[in-house]
Amino acid sequence: MGSLTDGIESLVYSTRLAVPATLVALRLAGIGRPRIRQSYGYKRLILEIMRRTLRPDSCAVDIGSHRGLFLFPMVQHAPRGKHMAIEPIPFLASRLKQRFPTVEVHPVALDERSGKTTFYLDRRELGYSSLVSWERRAVNTQFIEPIEVPIATLDELVPPERHINLIKMDAMGAHVRILRGAQEVIRRCRPLIVMYLRNPPGGDTPEESAVKTWQLLEQCGMKISRLADWAAGRSPLAREQFFASVGRHEGSEFCFLAHPE
Repeated sequence: MGSLTDGIESLVYSTRLAVPATLVALRLAGIGRPRIRQSYGYKRLILEIMRRTLRPDSCAVDIGSHRGLFLFPMVQHAPRGKHMAIEPIPFLASRLKQRFPTVEVHPVALDERSGKTTFYLDRRELGYSSLVSWERRAVNTQFIEPIEVPIATLDELVPPERHINLIKMDAMGAHVRILRGAQEVIRRCRPLIVMYLRNPPGGDTPEESAVKTWQLLEQCGMKISRLADWAAGRSPLAREQFFASVGRHEGSEFCFLAHPE
């Protein structure tokens, strides 16, 4: 999936063809591959959530912007909003600044503290790059390059007078650390949070990650839903339902929506 979608995005990321081209690539790549087909479905649902909820002056944060796929709808639906893109890969952050001059691009990785740390850059599949070192057969370690990057918390980056309406978070295993550093923003703004929950081997297990994610969001008065459930107006997940949905088993989910009660 990575090489196909990355190749297409590389050609069209600076144009409005990025979104439809990526969706087409994912749909083709997902033939006979359930997990990729699931990713295609998530992207369509995220775009629908943005369309429904972003107003012209809404403010959004894109954590793990990559090539800016979700910045296009953020800017389109909320042209007067003050949007933030978080992208620690230096050359991708530079491209985002050029392509989205109205968006605040922060070339940092989000964490629960500020400073500097090691970031694992996957030069073959940039989407696997993360604060967490992935050890899996799907990622060839000879292409992994440890680089030093600045880190910050979302609470530090968001001005206290700014109301954040929506956050998209795809940080390849660092979501718990990011949520810990975003508690003030979540409590103050109570935004919708689209969150990819991926758990690389060597870090928290899916079960451990689910418990920590639930506890952090519950403390902020947030509920968690499957994307499709929220879009259909169904009730949020109960604790045990969420735990049962997370993981690598058949029928599991890896993208959810946190939202106010």
